[in-house]
Amino acid sequence: MHVLKFRTAIQELWFIKRLGPLPNWSVGCPNAALGYQGDPLQNPNIAHYAAKAQGFAAALAPSGLTTFWVWNEPNIRGIINPGENSPQQTSALAPEVFGAMLYKTARALKSGGVTTVYTGSLSMLSGTDPTGPFGAQYLDKMYVYLNGYGVTAPYPWDAWSLNVEGYPDDNFLKVVKIVLAQKQVQYSDGAPFIIGEWGVSDANYNFPSAQATYQALRANFSTMYFYIHPLDPGMGFGASRWSADTGQFVTTTALVWYAGLQVLYQNP
Repeated sequence: MHVLKFRTAIQELWFIKRLGPLPNWSVGCPNAALGYQGDPLQNPNIAHYAAKAQGFAAALAPSGLTTFWVWNEPNIRGIINPGENSPQQTSALAPEVFGAMLYKTARALKSGGVTTVYTGSLSMLSGTDPTGPFGAQYLDKMYVYLNGYGVTAPYPWDAWSLNVEGYPDDNFLKVVKIVLAQKQVQYSDGAPFIIGEWGVSDANYNFPSAQATYQALRANFSTMYFYIHPLDPGMGFGASRWSADTGQFVTTTALVWYAGLQVLYQNP
């Protein structure tokens, strides 16, 4: 389970690291039914998770770690129901559960000294219909549930984060942004959109395509975070493994995603 992300500087680039799965961050199913101890915005996992996040933030905020993501890709299975277990995708949450977790955890993080809270990135892979259950419909159910229990603007998060992968074109990015922004306006959520992850697998890396996507992302979003992570051989996103000794990713050879990132970053 991906529970949060944080930034670390590596050779002048800002990358995302995911922590997870981590023991003791979860209690039971993250998507458990709401109503724990009579609170419609709680389940056992949310209560535990928000408390852990608050303590984690309070310990690290004095060292300068003050930007956090809450969860990651809760919409990976579209709209599911609270209480529905989803072992194949443990990050998948019902929109009602994600809204409750986001609200409780964002407030807990702010009280722990965090200055910026990003919503756990919505997965917006190429081909996703932003008007459907992975996008606007997901947000609609989330906002309706929160509003029904008194959670209205201003909301305690600072930006909506989106994950993209590969080579989405400019038109797709514009449609995603417009559709989701319309839903925000409906519920008076003024938080901007950022790109929380963008990566290209080493096996699919092509510099001209990456450059075109990079320029499209820059044109549509004010903030962007690159994604680097070791996966199966040949499919890693610029990294071969994680070094427990240094706390850094060990990058792959040249002419793959990691090398391409440096060129894009240095030559915007």
